[in-house]
Amino acid sequence: MKRRPRINYTETQRALMWDRWQSGDSMHDIARLFDRSHPAIQRILTLNGGFRPPQRTLLKPTRGQSPVSYARHDPGHFQTYSLSCTHSK
Repeated sequence: MKRRPRINYTETQRALMWDRWQSGDSMHDIARLFDRSHPAIQRILTLNGGFRPPQRTLLKPTRGQSPVSYARHDPGHFQTYSLSCTHSK
């Protein structure tokens, strides 16, 4: 039996898997859509405990705003520590 090449599923394919899973289809039924066996999609569906992961969005800074604003940090936020040795003779 020859091993099949790995499939890198697209976002639309993953969304289809999650839609079918939430509608109550079994892993076997979903895997048949992609001509695979159920372990091929099992990792995707069980990675988050069977719950659809939240949709990722990229937060882009608005015009004129840096991603990290140093004005938001208070001056006492970053402290310097000095090591001092107090040996008694």
